[in-house]
Amino acid sequence: MKKQKQFYTTTKCNCDMTAREINKDLNDVAQKCAIGHKLLQILNERFNGCMAAFKRWVRATLDKDEKSIVRYMTLAKNQEMLERRGIIRLSEAYEILGIDGNLNDLMALEV
Repeated sequence: MKKQKQFYTTTKCNCDMTAREINKDLNDVAQKCAIGHKLLQILNERFNGCMAAFKRWVRATLDKDEKSIVRYMTLAKNQEMLERRGIIRLSEAYEILGIDGNLNDLMALEV
């Protein structure tokens, strides 16, 4: 009998409940915008907008790289416009927002 694949695994920081919740949501494409809102909230409330501290937290606690995190935050900031246009596919949203695999630095994100 074949062993079934586990769809969700946590690889970092099981003790940070916020990070655990975000890691779980990272595995659901439909929630990318909601994840971005959570990340923006954490950046502003927990780290007072300090990108350096936020980047350290991202690297230490989340199962995604910084570029993915920037994409989710960018989606969140543009959610209203995307909804008005009826954009539902992630690839379409990235195209409209000019997001590709070449996001250079988390510091470039204006919050």
